[in-house]
Amino acid sequence: MTKLVLLIVCIGIFSDEKREKLSGNFRMGMMYSLLDKMNNEDLQVIKERAQKIIENPNQF
Repeated sequence: MTKLVLLIVCIGIFSDEKREKLSGNFRMGMMYSLLDKMNNEDLQVIKERAQKIIENPNQF
């Protein structure tokens, strides 16, 4: 997995967790719009995978 993909995953998780504070930022609107369109089950799977990557980046 490339560093860029890891960075994108981390940003996505961070953004979702900080939605309340960042939702007023116009530039974050597109990311939140994409997250809102995702199926909740798919989003949960992605978050779990991302957490594993964050915890063990050398394994990927």
